[in-house]
Amino acid sequence: MRIAKVYGSHSKHECVMAGWLGQLLEDIPILRCASDFISSPVHVNDLSRVIAALIKNDCSGIYHVAGPEALSRFEMCQTLLNQLHRERSISTRLEAVSIDDFPTLEGRPKNVSMSTDKIKRDTGLEFRNLQSWCEELVNQALEEGADHSTA
Repeated sequence: MRIAKVYGSHSKHECVMAGWLGQLLEDIPILRCASDFISSPVHVNDLSRVIAALIKNDCSGIYHVAGPEALSRFEMCQTLLNQLHRERSISTRLEAVSIDDFPTLEGRPKNVSMSTDKIKRDTGLEFRNLQSWCEELVNQALEEGADHSTA
């Protein structure tokens, strides 16, 4: 399996989405996101479903395990921000930058998206889109925050 970047729906997961959510909840003035780095992130629950289905169906070969959408990090963060706006007022402004503006030890390719057509064909599985897990992530974080404020 070639596995895309994996994300979860819990604000305590160490992933870029949870990091962005923390910054958005702090209502920082500007959040910089790469508009030229394209990936197809997959939800952790979809990853586990794929592993089970590939084993169950005795599949062999190379499979791309990825989400159903090829998105820039800017688009991903904008989706998260839009979902958060449905729940509360946030004044953070997103700034589109290049992935090259972030320091890394090595250069990064601009497009690491993958097609899941083969997995869909061989297992019949469908994958969660980003909007659905942004809703879950935001709701979980706000519920957790409410639990802490009443304790």
